[in-house]
Amino acid sequence: MKNRSTTILLKFEQETSYPHRNHPTVDELFIMEGKATITGVELEKGDYLYTTG
Repeated sequence: MKNRSTTILLKFEQETSYPHRNHPTVDELFIMEGKATITGVELEKGDYLYTTG
């Protein structure tokens, strides 16, 4: 079986919170519109974040 990754598009309403996830894979975030605060860092349109699990 091949190792595979999944890409998904999520759209959140303003002031939405999303719980911290602890898992052994990576997360990649690209902010397409608006702003997001991830672990105390504010990201805005055009920002990219890569995190390891």
